Amino acid sequence: MNIRRRLARLFCTFTVLTMLFVVVAGAETTYAAEAELPARAITKSLRSYADSIGCLMAFDQKNVVEFNVSGPGGNSEYVALFVIDPDCSRGSAMAFRALAVFEKTESDRVFVRPTLSFPVAENELPPVTERLFVEDGKLMYEGLDFDVAKDPLCCPSIPVRGQLTFRNGTWITEPIRR
Repeated sequence: MNIRRRLARLFCTFTVLTMLFVVVAGAETTYAAEAELPARAITKSLRSYADSIGCLMAFDQKNVVEFNVSGPGGNSEYVALFVIDPDCSRGSAMAFRALAVFEKTESDRVFVRPTLSFPVAENELPPVTERLFVEDGKLMYEGLDFDVAKDPLCCPSIPVRGQLTFRNGTWITEPIRR
């Protein structure tokens, strides 16, 4: 019986040490990954923020770009493009393209800048905005807009590309028709 107890203790000690190692190694890996690219932290923060302002949020991590909205000299900022139903009406054609701005602090924490984000900061994005990117230091978008003479409400068909600038509490679009 003495051998059984010793084996049981040894097994329990091994199990606890293994679990502790997995937790510590996992925490360090997650922290390092978030420090390099805060995509996970932005996704988590955006989901929480979106739940507070609407329903049915959709988001593609490819549409998060590092762009300093506040100008040079501050912490890193990221702009995210997402789709949301702000009134929770769940009807067809109720999705709204929105922007959220995140700031990454020196301690690698990420938080929403509400005064630069929807719904406080309105925008004029086209009904289908497919891509957000930075080109030559400018925040740009690509998407589709309506040809009012022929397009049904579901299906804009005119490709558009443009620049986004933040002025007077609003995201201004300056479209460049293709």
